[in-house]
Amino acid sequence: MAVVAWSFRDVDRRAQWLMNLINHNLAPPEDYAFEGSGIEKWTLQRTGLIDLLRALFSDFRDKLAQEDSSREMEHRYGQKACVAIRQLIERLDKSV
Repeated sequence: MAVVAWSFRDVDRRAQWLMNLINHNLAPPEDYAFEGSGIEKWTLQRTGLIDLLRALFSDFRDKLAQEDSSREMEHRYGQKACVAIRQLIERLDKSV
């Protein structure tokens, strides 16, 4: 996930790319007909994607909030990576 943070500097562009990637690769509802008639076409919306990304980065958020674990992260990933992760978390918090 530390590597992923680098590519999300432009959150809007990457969010759109990831949403398209996911939505274009979802199985058609007909594949799940055996589950009953309640199956409908579903697509990932931006708010759901932002929630998903926030959840994926929640461990980093927790670690960066504590001085000891923050230093540990900087040692493991480097200061620049930690800055990128912090910035991504901040951008995700501002996104809707």
